[in-house]
Amino acid sequence: MKIQLEDVTVPSINSMDIDVSEIQELFFEQRNLLLHFFDHIDFTQLKHVVESIGNCKGTIVFTGVGKSGFICQKISASFNSIGLQSIFLDPLGALHGDVGGVRAEDVVLMFSKSGSTEELIELVPALRRKGASVIAVTCSESNSLSIISDSYVQLPLERELCTFNLAPVTSTVTQLIFGDTITALLMKHLRLSKESYAMNHPAGSIGRKLVLNVEDVMVTRQALPCVTETTTLGQAIVEMSSGGVGCVLVVYDDNNLRGIFTDGDLRRLIGTDRCKLSAPIAHYMTTSVRTVHYGMKLTAAKSFFFEPHPVSVLPVIVSLKSKPLKISGLLHVISTLKCLE
Repeated sequence: MKIQLEDVTVPSINSMDIDVSEIQELFFEQRNLLLHFFDHIDFTQLKHVVESIGNCKGTIVFTGVGKSGFICQKISASFNSIGLQSIFLDPLGALHGDVGGVRAEDVVLMFSKSGSTEELIELVPALRRKGASVIAVTCSESNSLSIISDSYVQLPLERELCTFNLAPVTSTVTQLIFGDTITALLMKHLRLSKESYAMNHPAGSIGRKLVLNVEDVMVTRQALPCVTETTTLGQAIVEMSSGGVGCVLVVYDDNNLRGIFTDGDLRRLIGTDRCKLSAPIAHYMTTSVRTVHYGMKLTAAKSFFFEPHPVSVLPVIVSLKSKPLKISGLLHVISTLKCLE
């Protein structure tokens, strides 16, 4: 038997004509709904939850179904980023074996708008047998999940912004606010330093700015164009051109810095009476070389490129205390600024 389905008109975004006032009205309504959340949240409940998380000796486990599950994954990732051991536990997978990874010292936060999510309610007894602490995070005042959990926190919800008061478009925002604000509070009480935070973000701009040292981006000693004081200007120019770093280092005993000659020096020299290709480079090199030392933070080295006047390269020496100056590498302004973007 064939079932006749009624024609359903699927709206096309291309055919929509939305008035600005309609957009403004919805955003203002969402703001008012969030104000209801902030005005009615119980901070005593929050205090107990945050203390339970902060005193956790094991793993902080987040679990939720659907959109709440996505929020859980985000908050769990934020916890890991500040050095707190956290995981997201899929409720269905947990009911079929994954709960085996939960330990007695763990704290489990269960996110559910209604507090009646069957998978979470079924999971609580298994978590109790494990000895884990269970915290319900719901949007309703009285619900099954909160009753059977060790503790709970209510995220006050007047209604969803959705036309039908069904789609989780306000409740998920309150869940995210709850999780992110707790993350910030824990960062404060953990006394997390910028350096410690950056250690968990080595590939991001935070890590690059706070963790990288000059040796992480410098051109190594072996790749640098070097000449001695007796090398002629002409030979030094050839060496500088082949090196590709915009300068040539003048050294003695192979590793000790005597001076530097840059492509800027060459441009200023060409066309003057002093420019003699057969003359030794010692006549043209800069002896008061601005340097940075091995182990210096890249953020600190950045300022050396610009003060007291701009330079494009900075020789990296082994130590500020080393006399003579032993070369370790070379820092270039372009690569440095690129790493700190």
